[in-house]
Amino acid sequence: MNNTGSPSEKNAPLTRSKVKAALLSALVFPGLGQLFQKRYLMASIIILLSSVCLYILFTEMLVETNEAAARIMQAGSMDFMRIHAEARQIVLNLNTRLFLGAAYSLIALWLLSVIDIFKPLLKN
Repeated sequence: MNNTGSPSEKNAPLTRSKVKAALLSALVFPGLGQLFQKRYLMASIIILLSSVCLYILFTEMLVETNEAAARIMQAGSMDFMRIHAEARQIVLNLNTRLFLGAAYSLIALWLLSVIDIFKPLLKN
C-alpha cells in the first residue's frame, strides 16, 4: 500500500501554515507572519518600518490632541460645541504630508506583508 497521499494532502499543512502567517500579519501586526515563517530579515524590516509609521502617527495625534486640550482649558468653557469644534480642528491639522505619508506607508506595509506570505504559492 502506498502512503504517499494526494498532492492536496501534502499541501494542506503548508497552506494552513501560510494562512496562519497571513492572519498574524493581517490581524495582529505587519511582519509577524514573516516571523512565524522564520524569515527574520524580512520580518525585522517590515516590523521596524511599521513601528516607525505607527510612532509618527501616534506622535502627531498626541501633539494635536494636547494642543486642542490646551485651547479648551484656556477658553474656560467645556461645552459640547467647543469640544466638537476642537475635534474637527484636530482632524484638519492631521492632514499633513508627514501624517498622511506615514498612514499610507503603514497600509502599504500591511498589504506587502500579507502578499509576501502568499508569493511562493502564487508562483506555482
